[in-house]
Amino acid sequence: MWLSQFDLNGVYMSGSTQRSESSYRTMMATILDNCVTLGLNTIIIQIRPNGDSMYPSEYYTMSKYVVGAYGRNATYDPFKIVIDLAHERNLSVQAWINPLRLMSSSDIAKVSSTYKVAEWYQSSTYNGKYVVLYNNYYYLNPAYEEVRQLIIDGAVEICNLYDVDGVHMDDYFYPTTASSFDSAAYNSYTGSLSLANWRRQNLNLL
Repeated sequence: MWLSQFDLNGVYMSGSTQRSESSYRTMMATILDNCVTLGLNTIIIQIRPNGDSMYPSEYYTMSKYVVGAYGRNATYDPFKIVIDLAHERNLSVQAWINPLRLMSSSDIAKVSSTYKVAEWYQSSTYNGKYVVLYNNYYYLNPAYEEVRQLIIDGAVEICNLYDVDGVHMDDYFYPTTASSFDSAAYNSYTGSLSLANWRRQNLNLL
């Protein structure tokens, strides 16, 4: 069972704020009981949809899908509860992250500069280089080792903090084939790969 941020937004939240822990536990237990009744054995749960996090993270801000708006903190760890409840039911839990896609241009401005995503957004050096705007959403640019390392650090953090059975990267593709997305990085590349194959190499490195 794949559980996205849209599937669980109304479970994480009540109105415009994070749902009470007791209510959240009850609702999540019902979801997991339904999975067992249906004969499923695994849930794959989205915990990083937009350069944010469904758990308290050192590298990514709490998701607005959990706390209502960027810049807020969670009152409890919803992902830890999912893992505990799922394992009580002998369900495998696998974490699902979207590595490149960030938040909208209006949302990213609300993120604390203590996070790399916001630091790069606020920097005249890295905005347009490490984080790139396309169709009103920012994206991480995997051409740079520092950007790839942030994604790696976030994935490792999940494995260190939680007893997950897997980590999936979904939507790991570039948002456009336009050369303007990463022209500065490609122009500084000294190899012989085409733009498309150079981008594939960046993702392979990730």
